[in-house]
Amino acid sequence: MRVIRINKFLEEADKVTWLIDGLLHDVGWTLFYGLRGIGKTTFAMQLCSALQQGVDFMGRSTQQRDILYVQADSLTAEWREMLKRICPHSRGWTMVDVPSKCLGNPVYVEQLQELSAKIKPGYIVFDSLYNLTAWPINTESVLLPINIMKAIACNIPWLLIHHP
Repeated sequence: MRVIRINKFLEEADKVTWLIDGLLHDVGWTLFYGLRGIGKTTFAMQLCSALQQGVDFMGRSTQQRDILYVQADSLTAEWREMLKRICPHSRGWTMVDVPSKCLGNPVYVEQLQELSAKIKPGYIVFDSLYNLTAWPINTESVLLPINIMKAIACNIPWLLIHHP
């Protein structure tokens, strides 16, 4: 911990590394929040596709990363059709048939951790908090599943999709 005058702090050089230049940094986690059906999943998969391929996203350069998309919000057939439309040639990873409320089950959490360690993605998406967790999400207990996802991701940057 340190104390520094604001003007001196602002003069320090940034040490941020961006996965998507000026938009998505390579540490910690990001939250997408919005009503059902507004395109959170589509946008997230387009972002992942750009990362997977190392191509520009919304006019911004990307760092190529292997991705893991944990899909707990769509039926398998629906997700397959979305992927055919969004990124038919992606070599990224997706997890399907994810059991509802799986973050409340230590066996599933261990399987997620083992999978992540095995495939070593450079970016993970958890879609969605509502379906992954067994805890009330509009209370402080929401930190329980978030901390579980943080442990699964380890030091890998990740995205959480949530809808009310």
